[in-house]
Amino acid sequence: MVVKATKNLMEKCASRQMSRQEGEDQNSFLARITHLYLQEQNLEDLGELSRCRKLKILYAYDNKITKIPFCQTLANLTALYLQNNKILKMENLDPLLNLKKLHLGGNFIEKVEGLENLKNLEELYVEKQTLPSGESLKFNDSSLRAVQSSLKVLNVSKNQLTTLSNLKELTSLSKLLAKNNCVQKLEYVLQTVEHFNDLRHLELAGNPVSRLPYYRTTLIMNVKTLSILDGKEITEESKTFLQQMYVQRKKSSTSSWTGNFDILEKEQHTQVIPHHIPSASFPVRKYLPKIPKVVHRL
Repeated sequence: MVVKATKNLMEKCASRQMSRQEGEDQNSFLARITHLYLQEQNLEDLGELSRCRKLKILYAYDNKITKIPFCQTLANLTALYLQNNKILKMENLDPLLNLKKLHLGGNFIEKVEGLENLKNLEELYVEKQTLPSGESLKFNDSSLRAVQSSLKVLNVSKNQLTTLSNLKELTSLSKLLAKNNCVQKLEYVLQTVEHFNDLRHLELAGNPVSRLPYYRTTLIMNVKTLSILDGKEITEESKTFLQQMYVQRKKSSTSSWTGNFDILEKEQHTQVIPHHIPSASFPVRKYLPKIPKVVHRL
């Protein structure tokens, strides 16, 4: 027997600050609730949800829901929490014109799609999808273009991604979480993030690329807007120090230039940059602004 969200359950799970007024029937009460807490109810179907015409925030995570319901009446919804369910497809989202936050992590979704009408979407969480063996999360180009100017936060962690190039359309991203994927090429990462106009927070820990020499240094030098990389703050002192080291190296006429990288060592998670690095080993030149971003050792 399918477990559904009944009218009685929704009344019970409405915001504590709301209750039925004297003489008010159940349908009228459901029509005016704004917050609904249906998480951890063992639900498979959101049933009577369409009755909640003024609903703004829906918590329905940690259930067994297999499908996002089509609810023409939910145009006021601004936040939808459906993580850790059994959802197979991103669908039926068109009526949610005012949606700003969409949480779909921990489901069975194979493709990011169905966002064409979500012009106000600011945050999208699709991390940790259960995918077929050997497959990675896919992206529908028209959906990404639809949220190009609105989307600020994207979480695609743990989705077996080998590249981030599909995300180039998302030029307004300020926070990209892509941990524990299979991204290997630093130059491809740079070619993607250079499209983001105001990227401030980037998470790539757990990818092969994060273990490359000068990974952190290279990203700091190239992505000038970054303030957090892999959970660690990038200080202005670090940025200034790196720039000064680059200028000194450029002025040097010999190949025996050395520099002290103590400041950077403090910021490394697992990689420690040596105290003295010959100029021929410092691969920064090709990553500076106005110079093509091609990764190779000098």
